[in-house]
Amino acid sequence: MIALRIVLWLLAAVVAAAALLWSTIGARLPEAMAVRTARGEWLPQWDLAGLLTFEGEPAHVVSRSLHALFLQIPGVTVAWAPVLNAVVAGLLALALARLVRRAADTTLGIASPGHGAAIVLFGAALLVTNPGFGANWLHGERIGRVLVPLAFVLALPGLLPCDRAGAGGEREAGAVSGWRAFAAILLAVLACFCDGQGIVVFLALVPALLAAAGAQRRIAWLAGLLVCGNVAAVASFYSAGGFGVADHGLFSGLGTAFGGSLGELLTTTGGLWPDLCSDRTVDEFLFGLVSWLVPLLLLLPRSSSRSEGVWWSLVAFGLLLVLAHHQRYGFLAAGDTAFAPQERIELLYGGFVLPLGIVGLLAARLGNTVFLLLGGALLALAVQDFDRGLAALRTARGDVERVEAIVALPEALAGPRGERELPTRDLAELLFLEEHRLVPVPAKNWILSIQDGVNAPATTVDGELLGGTANEFRGQARAGLFGGQIGCVVVGSRSGNAPFRAVGYALLERTADSHVRQWSVTTRGAIPEGSEVRAVGLDVRDSRGSRLGATFRIEQGKAVPMERE
Repeated sequence: MIALRIVLWLLAAVVAAAALLWSTIGARLPEAMAVRTARGEWLPQWDLAGLLTFEGEPAHVVSRSLHALFLQIPGVTVAWAPVLNAVVAGLLALALARLVRRAADTTLGIASPGHGAAIVLFGAALLVTNPGFGANWLHGERIGRVLVPLAFVLALPGLLPCDRAGAGGEREAGAVSGWRAFAAILLAVLACFCDGQGIVVFLALVPALLAAAGAQRRIAWLAGLLVCGNVAAVASFYSAGGFGVADHGLFSGLGTAFGGSLGELLTTTGGLWPDLCSDRTVDEFLFGLVSWLVPLLLLLPRSSSRSEGVWWSLVAFGLLLVLAHHQRYGFLAAGDTAFAPQERIELLYGGFVLPLGIVGLLAARLGNTVFLLLGGALLALAVQDFDRGLAALRTARGDVERVEAIVALPEALAGPRGERELPTRDLAELLFLEEHRLVPVPAKNWILSIQDGVNAPATTVDGELLGGTANEFRGQARAGLFGGQIGCVVVGSRSGNAPFRAVGYALLERTADSHVRQWSVTTRGAIPEGSEVRAVGLDVRDSRGSRLGATFRIEQGKAVPMERE
């Protein structure tokens, strides 16, 4: 039994630290400014004097300051910044496991020592450190997205009644002190200055606060929470000019295309649950429907659970997160600004507390057996979903490689760096980061690397050229989670025995198959008949060129593989 307990604790600790492993492949360049601006997020400041300067962006000063101060540590680069996200995620896993254990203890009246505690931590870590949150593990600028659920989860234990020994030795519920309520309100205020979704924290705390407050203090505590939360929310978005990014938010979207918007709302909500069927969306729709029907539990006889308010707060956080997301970014059905499903999962980080809250509520109203059965089912889904998340992380890494390739390409091939889609505000800022060694300086021997790659023996290890026409070629490249990865493809051609010369390049495309990424290169002009064509993949991180497949020849305007090279 002791050996089993040790194994379970080790397994839980490994999963809780999994985000540290994901962060080792973190982006070496800042997240694209165009992406952050489109999402209405704060832009990083590299000069500490400008930390409190916000122009057309939300005043998320807590996350911006942590990010900037971490980069002031000697030797730390932008690639190290995601480590901070991983550390915060580890703390969140510990805090969430502790909260679930305490709330379950007061719900079921039993403790969960030994292997039970390890299983709870294992399950919480599976939800928190899931690789499916992709870019959140690769960009240090996303620290605020991890801080918000941490602040929320840290605020809830203070609103659980303290157990004390009664006169007969039995446990009694002690009153929640005003200082603990004040600490919860303070954490809700800080969450507003971490990330856009932080404004839902103070609203989600309402059920737990009302359950914790006595009859005489209930109005005062609620008023304090709502006043402080609303003031902090307005202050955090005042510099951005408002909360919404889309032209039409939640209510206008439901009004203009009710059916489609409602379906998307339910699907988004179901996406907060571990994925049951990775190739279907019907499970997300059904889970979303169940989530929004949870208030019907109020029709059941009221339980005597002293932690029911905390379970309701967990549910409220998940549902409010979805509402805030669609108010901010709109609906696909209404034609507003919207993001791919994977990007939504990243933006809704922390919503995994929703299924935990539903399981706890069902247990409080229906009995202890429900908690064990549904908790076990949720744990099984989380284990399955962890594997699916690896594919999402692989896709996110491909996006990182694409940005790094844009910056690293030689000017002889891609033109002046200042005219490219840079991840910084402008070229001057990129040069500043390179000068201070916060980002890597691109290799200067890319032309030699391309030449070495084109002259190398044919191989399909990193990818291959599949075919094309005289002025357009297509192929694919292998996508790995760790190690080298192709971020850009250069096509070269030659006539006769002349050396190969580059005739075009392309960045790899995002595809549904995370193991293989497609590419298509359009040349600057049609390649003459009889010319030979080869493709070279550029691995930016390892500064190498890799031959992609066999040599092709242009015959009758089409690229056909050569039998012999």
